[in-house]
Amino acid sequence: MVQPAHRHRHAAAGARAIGIVGGDGSINAAASVALEHDCPLVVIPGGTLNHFARDLGVNTVADAIGAVQSGDLVAVDVGTIDGHAFLNTASFGSYSKLVEAREKLEHSIGKWAALAVALFRVLRDDTPFDVTIDGEPPSIWMIFIGNCAYDPPGFAPATRARLDDGTFDVRIVDGTHPRARMRLIVAALTGNLSRSTVYTRRLAQSLALSMDSHDHTLAADGEVFEGDESFTVEKCPKPLLVYAPK
Repeated sequence: MVQPAHRHRHAAAGARAIGIVGGDGSINAAASVALEHDCPLVVIPGGTLNHFARDLGVNTVADAIGAVQSGDLVAVDVGTIDGHAFLNTASFGSYSKLVEAREKLEHSIGKWAALAVALFRVLRDDTPFDVTIDGEPPSIWMIFIGNCAYDPPGFAPATRARLDDGTFDVRIVDGTHPRARMRLIVAALTGNLSRSTVYTRRLAQSLALSMDSHDHTLAADGEVFEGDESFTVEKCPKPLLVYAPK
């Protein structure tokens, strides 16, 4: 069977643009090939959440067709974690478990209640792990790395106003504080997560990381892979050109 990346590379040979219909994982795979071949990308949302397409302003097939017809191109940042490209988010630790648990619950009990329940379940079952971030050695439960700044400021980032700001939105749940589990759950239940002492957020242009644990599982736009013990998070030297409405 021909793998999707091989099909993308075959289609890119001599192409003026690469089109992709799918969700964020499929778009990420096509974006890597578009960068390799200096080809613009045409994004047609066909997934469940369509984070990247939504932030681009491409909500329908008509939006994508209109942008191509008018020749409207935008340049967007592409992040890499341990050499793997991502357009939206990267993470390791318990963050992917948190997102999965929250999304299963939020339609039935609401977003913030779902976040609190998901946090309780994840923190009940997992323990913090040691990691070095830019020379600092915190013990953390989870880390979220957004490609560009996300809103809102709490631990449920959803949208971006810009896709070319040159930064990473880094959000960490620290496991070194006394009674960190209880503090975090109370903060989530009261809507004060962004002001909690166990939660930090900062914008960075790059990150140098090293994990002490035996589990080096990383995630880039939902795709999980085994990473190296030490790795970097940085921007690709050149932006990705994408057709999008002005």
